[in-house]
Amino acid sequence: MTSATFSTGNPALDFFYTLFNGISEVPLFSSPITGILIVAGVFLASRKAGGMMVLSGLIGAGIAILAGADYNLVTFGLFGYNSILTGMAFYSGPFVKANKATFFISIFGAAITAFTW
Repeated sequence: MTSATFSTGNPALDFFYTLFNGISEVPLFSSPITGILIVAGVFLASRKAGGMMVLSGLIGAGIAILAGADYNLVTFGLFGYNSILTGMAFYSGPFVKANKATFFISIFGAAITAFTW
């Protein structure tokens, strides 16, 4: 048996898998359908939190690709979920007020989290 892979060679489809698998890895599922449902629910609750979720996931995956991480692991969502959790905690957590400073801190945290993984 081999492990599941979401790398297709199609950049648009790989982008889709990278974003939504990273989001679905937050509750430890790896399914793009689950990722779509989660991001829809978060956007329904808060546009700021939903935007930060998408942005943090893309930043984490982008930093991982630039740092030379295995592309199969990136499309599987393993570099997006930690960055998503970090970005959302710094920007839209229960004890922070969303402003420019927390926005930049959350972006920086999402980028650094991809390295620490």
